[in-house]
Amino acid sequence: MQKIDLMTAESSQLVKCLVQNPAQQTSHRLIERDSFDLWYYLVSTKHNIKLLETSLCMWVNDDEFSAKEEIYRRAGDVERANRLMLMVFDDTGNYANTTRYVPAGDSQQLETILISHVPEAQRAEGQYSLQCDVGFLVVTGPLQQLKLLETASLSTTIPN
Repeated sequence: MQKIDLMTAESSQLVKCLVQNPAQQTSHRLIERDSFDLWYYLVSTKHNIKLLETSLCMWVNDDEFSAKEEIYRRAGDVERANRLMLMVFDDTGNYANTTRYVPAGDSQQLETILISHVPEAQRAEGQYSLQCDVGFLVVTGPLQQLKLLETASLSTTIPN
């Protein structure tokens, strides 16, 4: 059986989240689906951020969207979104990568925030790169979390 890779350079599965911070301000976050549970746990327990809505979606780069635009437009609501990829490196070959997805209108603000997290020594030496891939977000509907086990329905008795 051939494995189908759902995350490529052209596309990524994401969860679009409407969140509310403790100051009652709302904003959208785009989180990679594989990281969603951990992300949700961290922001809700450590930062008191409330999750108001979630939607399953796919980010596709500009070229992929143009090649199959008719299909993507039928799949769901379409909006502009960018993928930001930051790489920080040093003279000894060590490096760290981070990838973030963001609604297109928030892209410049997130770029500034990401660069501010680069250690000052690497910023001064220009030992980082920031790439912005322009693309589209295809929002397909509410996120349905699949659970293998529901703890409330587990029985502790073993049949004879």
